[in-house]
Amino acid sequence: YKETFGVGNLASADRKKIGDYTDYDVAAPVVYSDPTGRADIRTTAGTGADNRHVWLPASTATNPESSLVISGINTQGKSGLVLSFDLCANLYAATDEIDLNVVKVTVNGTSRTLPSTVVSNANGDNNKFYTFTLDNIPAASDLTIEFKTDTENTKGLRLDNVEITAAS
Repeated sequence: YKETFGVGNLASADRKKIGDYTDYDVAAPVVYSDPTGRADIRTTAGTGADNRHVWLPASTATNPESSLVISGINTQGKSGLVLSFDLCANLYAATDEIDLNVVKVTVNGTSRTLPSTVVSNANGDNNKFYTFTLDNIPAASDLTIEFKTDTENTKGLRLDNVEITAAS
């Protein structure tokens, strides 16, 4: 399974919410959703003109959460499964920083913890993607992965290149 969220620049007017977007690399039976209604697919200057990704906006008092849920991934009969994905932060002010582990990942209902990865504008991390990997992903005919942020997401985050690879 590999999802890059498509290629090509998206003007602001062309950004789509998760459920309205149709240019996914992997289609049915895989389903993409966002119970919070806040995440969208976009491109951003500085991340590459062809770099479409999921935008998980910063928390607000009235809308503290954002998410991407991917369900219906068939990994049945596979072993040695590894989930990888890229994250970067929206850092503008010179003092901006955030720990990318504010993204909560759940695989078939089991929470997985990301390692602490503090990024800051002072260190040149604005629009710089970091790759995370999680091993021991279960084999299932209907695997569900959720990426979720809450009040700890103070800057806004970009998610890209979600991939599951198998040893067999």
